[in-house]
Amino acid sequence: MLSQTVSSKIQLAMPRPLLDGPVIFKLLNNHRQDFQYYLPWIESIKSSQDEINLLKEANQKFSNSDAVSLNLVIWYEKQIAGMISFNFFDLIRNSADIGYWLSPEFRGHGITSAYTIQMITLKSPKIFADF
Repeated sequence: MLSQTVSSKIQLAMPRPLLDGPVIFKLLNNHRQDFQYYLPWIESIKSSQDEINLLKEANQKFSNSDAVSLNLVIWYEKQIAGMISFNFFDLIRNSADIGYWLSPEFRGHGITSAYTIQMITLKSPKIFADF
C-alpha cells in the first residue's frame, strides 16, 4: 500500500478498491444522513461495488498524466476513518481544492487538523510521485 505517515496514529494512503471499497461503503452507508448534505454524490453509491468502481476510477484518473484529483484513504489507528482529496489542480497558481469526509466516530481526535496540514505541506502535484 502506497502511503504517507501523518503521525503515529494517522496515515494517508492510495485506495485499494477491492479491499477498501466495502469498508468505505459501510462507513458511508451507516452515516448516509450525516453525509448527504455535504456529499451530494453519495446518492449514486448504493452498494460496495459502486464504491469499488468509484475508487478504481479515481485511481485511474490520478495515474493519467492529466490528473485532476488525488484521493486518499484516511487511516486512524489502523482503521479506515474517511477520505481526503486534492481536486482541480491549478498548476499556474500552484493550488488545488481540498475535500474530505470523516466518519462521525473518528471526529474529535485531531485527525482533520493533522492530515490537512500534511496535505498543505505537499504543495505541488510533483510530490505526489511518492504516492
